[in-house]
Order: sequence, then C-alpha cells, then structure tokens
Amino acid sequence: MKTFIKLLKILLPSFIPLLVFSLIAQHYKNADISSVNIFESLISYYRYMMPIMFVIAVIMQYLIIVPLWNKALAGGWILRLALLFFLIVICAGISMGISYAIWDENTGKQWLQNSIITITLMQIAFWCINIIVLSIISAFSKPVPKEKEAT
Repeated sequence: MKTFIKLLKILLPSFIPLLVFSLIAQHYKNADISSVNIFESLISYYRYMMPIMFVIAVIMQYLIIVPLWNKALAGGWILRLALLFFLIVICAGISMGISYAIWDENTGKQWLQNSIITITLMQIAFWCINIIVLSIISAFSKPVPKEKEAT
C-alpha cells in the first residue's frame, strides 16, 4: 500500500496540472509559436513539448518534491512557510531566466515583462494544483487512529 501511495504522489501531481493545461490549450487550437500574443505562443509551445514536460515533471516530483513534501509534513509551520517562499522565489527566477532566453529585443521590454508575468502565473498555477493533489493524497493516506474499546 505504501508503494501505491508513493506512486500516486509522483504521478498524479505531475499529470493533473498538465491535463488542466491541455484542456486550456484545446481552446487555442490555432495558436502559433510565432504569435505576438505571449499566451498563445506558450500554449503552442506547450502542445509540442507536453510529453517531454511530463517526463521532467515526474522526475522532478520523484527526486525533489515528494521528499520535500514529506519533510514539510513532518516539520512545523515555519518550515512549510519557508518552503512556500522558496517555491515562489524559484518560480520567479526560472520565469525570468526563460523569458530572457526567449526574448527578442525587437519586441521591447514590455513583451519581456509580460512574458515573465505569464510564465510565473503558469508555474504558480502548476504548483497550486500539484500541492492540492498532494494534500488530498496525504489526507487519504494518513492512518486512521483506532478507537479504544470501552472496558
């Protein structure tokens, strides 16, 4: 049973956010990577890269997130708050790096700012869904305390 719960903690939190993003991408079937609209461009990129992104998400979930999640559950609220702050800083940093890497100076700094905001919001949405799924799995996997029999 423990192995099944561990497998759920790895696969479901990686799969469900990507499924949600896939459903959103269905509404943008005509989106093109070269689109001026940042969101449509990212949706198009996501459509092509989804299998690779899923593999990366599963590996990251297994190696980093599940161990941190278990430590957060065992630790106090200060550790949980520190991990949440760390997650937000990492999301913003990665978003800035990705946005700068794909930025064309001819599009202007406004495009760069919009790209950073869009990618940060997408990452935060991913992690919110991931944390909600992990919370649900953890709540169902907790052992139920046995009641003492009246003597």
